[in-house]
Amino acid sequence: MDKKITYQKADLAFQSALNKRVQLYFDTNKLSKYGNSTLYIKIILLSCLYGAVFISMLFTTSIWALYAHYIIMGPLSIFLALNIGHDAAHNILFSHRKWNTIFTYTWDFLGANGEIWKYKHVESHHPLTNIQDIDQELEVPKFLRLFTNAKWIAIHKYQHLFMPIIYAFYILIWFSFRDYKDYYQLRKNSVKLSFTRLVVGKSLFILRMILLPYALLSFSFSSIFVGFILFTISASLATTFALISTHLGEHSYFPSPDKNGKMATSWIRHQIMTTSNFSTENKIITALYGGFNHHLTHHLYPSISHIHYPKITAIIKEECRKFDIQLIEELPVLKAMNSHFILLKKRGKLAQWIPWMEM
Repeated sequence: MDKKITYQKADLAFQSALNKRVQLYFDTNKLSKYGNSTLYIKIILLSCLYGAVFISMLFTTSIWALYAHYIIMGPLSIFLALNIGHDAAHNILFSHRKWNTIFTYTWDFLGANGEIWKYKHVESHHPLTNIQDIDQELEVPKFLRLFTNAKWIAIHKYQHLFMPIIYAFYILIWFSFRDYKDYYQLRKNSVKLSFTRLVVGKSLFILRMILLPYALLSFSFSSIFVGFILFTISASLATTFALISTHLGEHSYFPSPDKNGKMATSWIRHQIMTTSNFSTENKIITALYGGFNHHLTHHLYPSISHIHYPKITAIIKEECRKFDIQLIEELPVLKAMNSHFILLKKRGKLAQWIPWMEM
């Protein structure tokens, strides 16, 4: 990024009123903004379930049971990452920073890299949400067209058809390629990262997920590897299930700064226009995905643990109504996912422009 991105000094009354309402919620209920016993119990239960499935897999004698164990561990890995690693990266899992730093290793345990993920998510995605060519979590290959000003090629006509297949390998690509690419790219930009942590983390992950089952079980290496691929596919589906529902819907907004790095809106308006919630009334999705479905709430208050998001989401909706600020329509998760593929189909057409909220 060659220039510093700045936002308009606007919507100050709305932002002030919203902040006061949120702070009043914590003061009135005498609550901490960090994780609480409810969250920690949930984490313990998810961790025990993951551990139980993994240990059970090491004693299985049926190839179909082996594959079932791998498939179940896929979504469980994502639930652990979002409930533990995500909050830890934002330093809100615990009140002490050192404990949050330690728990960012959840990402490494699950095959990713906590340092790289934290930098891209906290330092790039949050302050620069959906800004073309700047939000590092929005880097896309040339065969995928999300932006109206992106060069169109013929294959884009079919992106809504082939991208579901690509999404099924999202975690495998992340684990085996993207982390290494990001490491070298970020190092070129003088970001301090540990190559030792990257290599050791992935080596231990391969040891646990492939080599250990191969050493202990009677199945062939190819059978174990197929199980691992099934693990990455189920994890990918659980991941994209949430990712495409929050920033990449039919009415998503991908703004660009002017030549001086100035955005057209205030920071809070920018977040509202680029981020959407989904299925916030679904307590199971909220619990398993670590409040990820309350995504606008997370973007407005990343320094507050997701355990508080349901209450804060309600406050945000009330204040937006008071100030006549339009939110992106909240959809049930399946409709939110369908909205993404509508976006892909429309952007697959040459010179297809989609105004924000069709306004």
